[in-house]
Amino acid sequence: MESDHGVLTQSPVQMTRELKGMIVGAVAAIIGYVLAFLEVYKSRNRGPRIIRQPYVNRDSLREANINSILYCGDTHCLGQIRMRLAAYFSLCNILVERGLLWECRQMSVKEQVLVFLHLLGHNVRFRAIGGRFFRSTWTIHQYFHIVLKAILRLYTEFVKPPTTTLQPEIQNNPRFFPWFEDFIGAIDGTHFTYVLAGWEGSAHDSKVLGDALRRGFKVPQGKYYMADGGYGDRKGFMHPFRQVRYHLKEYTNNPPENEKELFNLRHSSLRMCVERAFGVLKKRFRVLDAEPFWPFKTQVDVVLACCVIHNYLRGIDPNDPIAREVDMEMNSQDARAPLTRREVREETKECVKKRNAISLVMWTAYKVKKEEKKANFRWSKPMSMVLLEFLAEEVRKGNRPNNSFRTSSFVAAAKNISEVFHTTCTADHVENHMRTVRATWGIISKLRGTSGFGWDDNVKMVTVSPNAFNTYVQQYPTHERYLNHKIDMFEEISIVAGKDMARGDFSKSFADIEVTSIESGQGPTTTIENGPIKSEREVVGALKKFSNNQLDVEMLHEEIMKMEDFDELVRDAAFDHLVEREMLAKAFLTKSESLRRLWLQKFVKSLHS
Repeated sequence: MESDHGVLTQSPVQMTRELKGMIVGAVAAIIGYVLAFLEVYKSRNRGPRIIRQPYVNRDSLREANINSILYCGDTHCLGQIRMRLAAYFSLCNILVERGLLWECRQMSVKEQVLVFLHLLGHNVRFRAIGGRFFRSTWTIHQYFHIVLKAILRLYTEFVKPPTTTLQPEIQNNPRFFPWFEDFIGAIDGTHFTYVLAGWEGSAHDSKVLGDALRRGFKVPQGKYYMADGGYGDRKGFMHPFRQVRYHLKEYTNNPPENEKELFNLRHSSLRMCVERAFGVLKKRFRVLDAEPFWPFKTQVDVVLACCVIHNYLRGIDPNDPIAREVDMEMNSQDARAPLTRREVREETKECVKKRNAISLVMWTAYKVKKEEKKANFRWSKPMSMVLLEFLAEEVRKGNRPNNSFRTSSFVAAAKNISEVFHTTCTADHVENHMRTVRATWGIISKLRGTSGFGWDDNVKMVTVSPNAFNTYVQQYPTHERYLNHKIDMFEEISIVAGKDMARGDFSKSFADIEVTSIESGQGPTTTIENGPIKSEREVVGALKKFSNNQLDVEMLHEEIMKMEDFDELVRDAAFDHLVEREMLAKAFLTKSESLRRLWLQKFVKSLHS
């Protein structure tokens, strides 16, 4: 278009169209650039694609797993939960009917008991069993202890004292009747009649038995239990002759030659019934024969629970394959040929003649000819052996409290030496000789702990190489006789002179089961009695006085044992602790009663820290 002045101009409509086209083109270019940039960015930062796993119905898989264990035959069920299906459901019904277990939203009774039995039977970790049943570790842990508490409540129902009636296994066997007619216990090799678990393996048999008797274990009047030599001479417990053949294998090709061997043979045959019960228990529950992963208190409860389940199964399913398998193993070990009727009659006649004189023969067999009395008493090797045997028996009887013998034990030992060897031995002679025994034990302990020295437990001998032997003997020539030589009477020396460190803090029987709080861990508390506190000057003066005098051990023991509100084991440990620290013991005796109690409380805390 030409304007009035002769200049060409565009119309407004044409300018608008061109402007729109430019804007559209610019926007399109920007969008294209952005899309290209995003595509390059994605290609550079593109990672592997995460493929979503298919949905897992844990409830249905868990139920299918439980059914595969229970309903694939008795053999498969026995291999998984160590009992057959009928016994399993019967146990579940008992726990529900007694109100010990109940169905809950999270886990059924059937699954609770199944998981518990599987754990005991195979010693499986909580995490492993949780993965198999699609449960968290905490859930498995929680319900394991719920079922454990429920099983423990069945103790008094299934673990009962034996009856006093004559056992058919004895009455119908001429090898045992009438000699063992008053014997009671697990004679049928099935049921446990009393269980005390939790004592350390180093504890002596006599100490464990004494603890059981204090907890209420009783022997009916006129009856007795079979026991091994470790329990010592106690009323109601018959042990075999010592230093005489005992185990059945020792009589395989060598029949008994005297009344003592005959007694030990039949004693061993009868005790095999008890060993059979332990064999079935360990065969069924692998947790008892493997390294545990629970706290010690839980381990004790598990042992009691296994015994309860064992007795339950022996009542409802006495001929299950596990028991038959153990019976076959035990019978295969007893390879002795059966006795003929003539041999039985001969043995019976000899036993009738000798049974009332067994104990007398045991002692008189070791007597020697009368020796003339000497001015200076000297210990011979036979005397020392008899003394060690006597004092070891005193330890088994519990007559060495606080690792020190009573005076009455020394007097009795001296009397025994005098009677056996027809000489005059006094308690002072015994006490002096005990110093030598303790010194010997100290040397043996030092040698066993010396670097480079070994120990042969079968021969009871400290072993050492020739080079180390020569070097050591040059420095300690008097120790030569303890190196590379068998140490006579080592077991007796260790019992008589060694310190018994076993305490039995975690031992437990059915009487100690707290069904309301099995693992509460709460113990008795002690209070401090208010009393007069001595002045600082009096305490310092008393300390000076005691530092110049010897420690009165008997007075220390008497003062500690007066504090009866503390546990006896705690007082015993405190006494041993103070005796080894003389100055601390003297300071303890100078304190008032309230300060002594305060010290004992701190000592108790140090034991648990």
